[in-house]
Amino acid sequence: MRFTAKMLAGADPDDPYIKAVWALERELVLGQRKFLLGRGDLLIVNQHLCCHGREALGEGQEDVPEDERWLLLQIFLRRAEAVA
Repeated sequence: MRFTAKMLAGADPDDPYIKAVWALERELVLGQRKFLLGRGDLLIVNQHLCCHGREALGEGQEDVPEDERWLLLQIFLRRAEAVA
């Protein structure tokens, strides 16, 4: 499931499903942990075991020299399916 609170903009606050989603959002925020990564740091997340998100890399990255810019690369690894 993909979730972002932006999805709820303009939603009916009295809708029971919307109330449930806001409750989920509150729980996710309460349990969140933040990690400040430094140059060369690597974070590996098993998406089957935890929820994760990311914040903007910061304003003005286009004005930072290319070798000093923050860079976010993602790769999705899956187990190879058995060949029959």
